[in-house]
Amino acid sequence: MGQIGDAAQALRLLRPPDAGVAAPAGDTLELLVFDHGTNARQQRCWPPGMADGKRLPSLDLTRLPAAWLAEPGRLACADLLTHRMAQAVLLDAPPVQALLARQLAASLEYAHAPAARAARCASFAEGARFAVVQAGASQAFPGLARLWFQKAHAAALALLLDGCGRWCPAVDTQAPACWPEAEALLGMALAEDWTSALGLDGDPARLATPLRRMQMLLLRDCLRMTPDDARWPASVSTSIRWAYAYWHDPRELETRLVAAQLLANAGQPAQAVFQLREVGFALARVAMLRQRARERWSQPLQFDQPECDVAQDLFKHHPDMLDELQQVLDGPSALSGGSLAPMLNLLARQREATQAVLTSHDPALAAGLAAAPDWALDAPLPDPPMPSPASAFVGIGLGA
Repeated sequence: MGQIGDAAQALRLLRPPDAGVAAPAGDTLELLVFDHGTNARQQRCWPPGMADGKRLPSLDLTRLPAAWLAEPGRLACADLLTHRMAQAVLLDAPPVQALLARQLAASLEYAHAPAARAARCASFAEGARFAVVQAGASQAFPGLARLWFQKAHAAALALLLDGCGRWCPAVDTQAPACWPEAEALLGMALAEDWTSALGLDGDPARLATPLRRMQMLLLRDCLRMTPDDARWPASVSTSIRWAYAYWHDPRELETRLVAAQLLANAGQPAQAVFQLREVGFALARVAMLRQRARERWSQPLQFDQPECDVAQDLFKHHPDMLDELQQVLDGPSALSGGSLAPMLNLLARQREATQAVLTSHDPALAAGLAAAPDWALDAPLPDPPMPSPASAFVGIGLGA
């Protein structure tokens, strides 16, 4: 708590580990803090003396502007951030912050309203569509295309679970942990099919070496820039600067590797591979964002949506890192471009089954999904509008 600052100026919520999800959830907690800041920020608080990858408790700290609480609709429609708030416990509400506590209660109450749920589900549907478009644009790098299908599958799961009134705060990084519940709702197999399609049946331990190599290259080639570093272009948001610092820290990778090993030991290797691929993508984004800072990039950036072709950018500026990223994403065997079709077909069947479930559960949500654009590889690559600060932050995908 000593690293968080003046508690009298903040409203603090603690989200406990997700039930049924293996380590490091047993050690890692998430603290949501609404304070006087103006941007969303993500950081990990390490215990005193934490200097290596030892398995010690840590705290994922999410800082959010208290001003957002004055707009209940904003937080009630903020995708997975809404889910995280809904499963958090208010630690304290200093008398001076009684108004913030009431505003938080209003946001959480509105989160259950049909309009808020419809807005979140529409956002998840759009996230799945965007990921499929990115997969189509990445077919020259099949491993990356498969990662985008991984993201599309997670978004489709979030749509299903939210539409059925369930909370899934970490589905973006822990989708396999949601399979049993989703299978019961859909009446279709997910675990075996998606494990095979995404190549999640590999040994997560084999990903440690290329990931550590990527981290080594970051430490060698990418300066450690603090969020307030003057070398950041003005176009780079505070949220992205914090995400850069979060993933640049080598302790973060070691924590994730420990988590993956514990998941594998607990009989959840697919979950471990799923998470480590997301880590590899995050490390690649750190390298790309450092290059954007060198270039004094003038356009808005997002952490989870690359502003240019990932393979071409890494080949030009970090060719060694491209080799390592390919090892992380390829799985037991490399994909060919034609191997993407089964994933697209599987995603289409998942959407169709979700449509059927929502038709009986919430016809209005089902109608909204039916009207949403198709998730197709041949869709034109769009220039997507920049999301709100809340949704942009949630998309970073930092769940432990």
